[in-house]
Parts: sequence; structure tokens; C-alpha cells
Amino acid sequence: MLSEIGERLGVVPKVYRVMALDPAYLKITWNREKGLMYEGVIDTFTKRMIALTVLAKVMARELLSVRWSIAKRDGASLEQLFEALHVTYTFQKNSVHTSGMQLREPS
Repeated sequence: MLSEIGERLGVVPKVYRVMALDPAYLKITWNREKGLMYEGVIDTFTKRMIALTVLAKVMARELLSVRWSIAKRDGASLEQLFEALHVTYTFQKNSVHTSGMQLREPS
């Protein structure tokens, strides 16, 4: 399974190598990721951009680096990558205002 992950991602991130200590868990996790990322109604590029921005948000550096490389390999421009990060930043900031200040719509 790790060889398949390496082929798809270009590298086997540490998280998958650790998951390999529990082969059943790795299999479930990898199969779910493959099904989600490579099937469905949302195109793979969009899903990859979503994954990349979530990883940036949670500061998963190694996985972010892997996803950034994949996006570049698949033709994402720096402009697209930065715009995706800007969108995430903007909505994160807005959610902090809404949640933290308990903003309510004016009556």
C-alpha cells in the first residue's frame, strides 16, 4: 500500500508510514482518500486545492508540502495557489469575527 501512496503522491509522507503500523487502518484511510479525491462530482483539482488550504490552516507542514508539490506538478500556478490560500484566510478571519464577537444581523 505504501508503494501505491508513493506513486500517487510522489512521496510517502510520515503520517502514512506511521499508519502502516496498523495495516487495516491504513487501508481504510487510503481507500477513503482515493475514493474521495479521485471520484465524485467535484473535480480533482478543486479537491486538491481544498485539501491544500485545510492543511495550511491546521499547519500540517509535511502534508502541505506534498500537496503543494502535487498541485504544481498538475499545473497549478502560483497565482492559483496563493488565491486559494487567500480565500481560506479571508473566511477564517471572518469566522473568527462572527464566532468570537457573536455578531448578529441588525434588526
